[in-house]
Amino acid sequence: MTLVRQLVLLLIMSTVGVLGVLPKVRQQEIAEITPTIATQGNTLNNNEECCAAAHAIDKDLSTGAITSTDDGGGWLKLEFHKTYFIHKVVIYFRFYTNWYFPSEGCVQSVAIFEACVNNDNNVVVSVYQGEVKQKSCETLQLTYGLEQSDQIYTLLCNIEGDTLILSKNTGNIVVFEVAVTKTECESFDTTKFPGLEDLSPELPVFPGTILTVKCEKPARFAIISGDKTLTCVQGSTFNFSLIPTCALVGKCTL
Repeated sequence: MTLVRQLVLLLIMSTVGVLGVLPKVRQQEIAEITPTIATQGNTLNNNEECCAAAHAIDKDLSTGAITSTDDGGGWLKLEFHKTYFIHKVVIYFRFYTNWYFPSEGCVQSVAIFEACVNNDNNVVVSVYQGEVKQKSCETLQLTYGLEQSDQIYTLLCNIEGDTLILSKNTGNIVVFEVAVTKTECESFDTTKFPGLEDLSPELPVFPGTILTVKCEKPARFAIISGDKTLTCVQGSTFNFSLIPTCALVGKCTL
């Protein structure tokens, strides 16, 4: 390669860095579920073009949903058409280095970027079933990381629900994408298996449940998801958890 070509390539690479040519469309998560609707309490400055709730789920990393906490409007709601076992929530926030729009206020300096992080931080992520809160998964703790990879956050929920709500009482809620995933298998066969006198709680059960079984006679109790086999004697009781393998109960070998 000639010196001239090397210089040209270096110039192109540096230009890409300056212009911030980064993918705008995020990748689909494994087992991702798509909300049927996104709403929020108080769209910033009533500017739907800029800050609509729908931008949180359009897979475009350059557009964001922004809601202010004025008058109790500090919430963003994602609703699903049915109940899922919600596993994790992946949230994409604004980054500093090579941001898509260099003129945007929050990326004019590192100090200003950090101030924006402070204003948009501490968002509580919760799962609801209808209007009933099932669990507060985690609080989104933003960092001052400047790169795109620094501003992707994963929060674990592991609970059933049909609605995800992001909320806070001060500042703004700002998200550029929210991806929600379900567990790979949602429930399993409701049949009671030979050798089991009692199975609690009632089936179907979901990953995350602690299952209690009691044997009415000696048996070998298999779990299909792995090679583990439990030996139970008559009248004995034992527990096992369905996290994280989404285990299916196999039949007892008598």
